[in-house]
Amino acid sequence: MLDYGFQIPHAAITLLSIDNITPVTEAIDTIASPTTDIPIPSEEGMTWHLKLGILIEDELFPYVPTGPIYKTRNCRKRGKDPLTPGSKPWLQAVKNHRAFILEKNNINELQQQYKEKAKLWNTSENRYQFREDKVKCLMRFQHHYHKSINKLIDRRDTLNDKLNKGIKKGKTTKQLQQLE
Repeated sequence: MLDYGFQIPHAAITLLSIDNITPVTEAIDTIASPTTDIPIPSEEGMTWHLKLGILIEDELFPYVPTGPIYKTRNCRKRGKDPLTPGSKPWLQAVKNHRAFILEKNNINELQQQYKEKAKLWNTSENRYQFREDKVKCLMRFQHHYHKSINKLIDRRDTLNDKLNKGIKKGKTTKQLQQLE
């Protein structure tokens, strides 16, 4: 008999019978999950990529492709070797991929906002810019007209005051006639 370093139950002990009433899930819940003995290297701001076996910046981690990265599309077609994961060209390719995805998301967001504005104006996307430009032009004209009319009204009030006080009646009367 082998020595295991702990007592082995004697063969004479009878096995307990399992009731059909006892749920099996209780035993499954109490079993601990296996742990890995291999320590995963880590640094602040970096995450370990299990498949590639390298540390990758947290901001780049979601953009790391599952397949190999080639220098150009033609390299893949010609059967050349992919870039080595973790090398400077590989990291630059991942950064470029991240920038491309972020730019694409930004463009999609702007297009969505444009569609929402067109819907708000109750028009199509094609006619939205035309309508918005017309409204801006009309607003500029109205603003200019408002400023001009206010100046003329103020000038008229000033001239009426001068006329009532008797200051330069001939000149003031002529200016009032020009305003009207």
